[in-house]
Amino acid sequence: MLAYLTANPAGSWFMQNRIIWITIFVISLTAGFHALWDVVDAAAATPPGGRNSEKNDGRSDRMTQTGQMLMKTAELARLAGVKSNPVVGEPSRQSFPVPAFRSGRLHVLFLYCRPFFRPPHPAQLFPPEYLLTLSATGEFVELRPVTPREFGQSHKPEEIIGAYALPAGMTSDQVLQATDRLYRLYDLLLPGFYARPMSAGQEIIKAAKEFKELFRLLSEAPLQPYYRFLGKDFFNWIDQVSRTQ
Repeated sequence: MLAYLTANPAGSWFMQNRIIWITIFVISLTAGFHALWDVVDAAAATPPGGRNSEKNDGRSDRMTQTGQMLMKTAELARLAGVKSNPVVGEPSRQSFPVPAFRSGRLHVLFLYCRPFFRPPHPAQLFPPEYLLTLSATGEFVELRPVTPREFGQSHKPEEIIGAYALPAGMTSDQVLQATDRLYRLYDLLLPGFYARPMSAGQEIIKAAKEFKELFRLLSEAPLQPYYRFLGKDFFNWIDQVSRTQ
């Protein structure tokens, strides 16, 4: 454009005012580039499906009163398995999630036990050997070895503490469905456990009662004292809410 105007006789007027026009041209070009990068940045910040599309990173749509976006319990359990496997190895029994407060923040803890198989008898469990901690928002905190004494138990590390089998009368598919339902109840209850208002609504009361029954049915009987020790505040809260009329 500049070359044409300077070479064409009709551009003599342009030549007389070339400094002004060159300045305008440079400013316009710079503004255009800035506008282009604004568009690129906006596109990069927009999730697939648009700004109003549903999150697909495993986080729940429920938040604590402090604005923490809680990760869904099923995703926390999957993440715990990924983080623990290189250290704990297979075979190992991963416990159900245990909500607990650490330094004022809500965390979810998992125990790991070695099973002992002797068919056709149910699997036998050794005491927990590892404890994994995740924040309720999905950040890895730690994975460390533990002993029964840390949970107030007198078991020896190589002592079999009891058997674990599928609940009587349930198929493996039914257990998977019940476990999925239990995880959904965790998702419903955790924001309430974090806030612990003076009185719970009917939805929370109903969920706490169902949770208590499903957890009793699905969780490992030999680990009950470990669950209670590790998640004392959570399970006491569930007991309290489920007794509400």
